[in-house]
Amino acid sequence: LDNPQPDNLDENNADDIQDSTSEILQEQEEEVPIKYVLQPRLNRGVPPKRYSPEKTTRGAKYPMANIAEGNLSNNAKAFAVRLCSEEIPSSFEQAIKLEKWKKAMDDEMKALKKNKTCDQCAILQGKKPVGCR
Repeated sequence: LDNPQPDNLDENNADDIQDSTSEILQEQEEEVPIKYVLQPRLNRGVPPKRYSPEKTTRGAKYPMANIAEGNLSNNAKAFAVRLCSEEIPSSFEQAIKLEKWKKAMDDEMKALKKNKTCDQCAILQGKKPVGCR
């Protein structure tokens, strides 16, 4: 009986096979790599500021104050001065006081009516005519 059949195996041989398979399984379990653990972060779980209800204004990427006027032509200098001196209102109350902005609002309303883009309606009680949420 050179080739032992499963029927001819003795109990010692069966125990040896079970021991060797359990050793192989243990070795395979030990070889499983440990998961990478993230370092604690201060902002973990905190949503980004872009979802914040407070409006954060960013300044210009290249503010006018940083422009060197030495190499500019006279026309470019005059243009830069006009840009800096232009008054842009930040509310309806400020805009209605300036004649230029008042005329611009009237022109815009005329264009909307002419194109039938919007309808005028009564303001709901407790609502503002102009503004944001």
